[in-house]
Amino acid sequence: MEFSFYNDRDTEKLNLGLHCKGSFYKYSEVPPCYISHEDIIKACETVKEFAINTGLKAYNNKSHEGFFRHLVLRKGVNTGDLLVNIVTNKQEDINKNFFDSVVKQLSSFCSSIYWTQNSKFSDAVNAESITLLYGNENITETLTVAKQKFNFSVAPFSFFQTNTKATEVLYNTVIELLQPDKQDTLLDMYCGTGAIGICLSPHVKSVVGVEQVEEKNLLKAPNIMLK
Repeated sequence: MEFSFYNDRDTEKLNLGLHCKGSFYKYSEVPPCYISHEDIIKACETVKEFAINTGLKAYNNKSHEGFFRHLVLRKGVNTGDLLVNIVTNKQEDINKNFFDSVVKQLSSFCSSIYWTQNSKFSDAVNAESITLLYGNENITETLTVAKQKFNFSVAPFSFFQTNTKATEVLYNTVIELLQPDKQDTLLDMYCGTGAIGICLSPHVKSVVGVEQVEEKNLLKAPNIMLK
């Protein structure tokens, strides 16, 4: 889930939410969020309270002023791992110690906590610099496909399917429809972490995964060649 910090129009106080449909300047406050895991909501509440208590403003997309920009959360549904990425504008007088209090709170239920700095005007989450504040560099998520279990190491900016259970259904359906053969070579385009190619690799001779974005952290398997 990717949430945005914003300054409430009525109270001018910092808040956290999701963009309303069709607008970059209107938000729906969280919590609540009825499609998120309870740990994600807990992380939202914790980071939101911390941000408010700092007294710093949310980033304004028009004036390009303010500090807090986004909160990106990744949950390993089958493993329980949770990655928290606090995205801010660059500010020279702030270092990683600034986040000590919120890291202490989050560390009781989170596996990885990052601080990403981004001063670009685009509202996209970009990483000009990224600092690991706590825990493991990556989280792990497991997919069970065709009765085989696959473990994936997922970094803050890796491309990985957002709905684990739906992904397992999707990949099982691909195998059922594709009916791969041990003599086949599979071409996995725009492969990201290589999830679909890796899950299909036991059913084919070889897999060629193609990805140009290094941050997507495509993983290696014995019969997968990276391009």
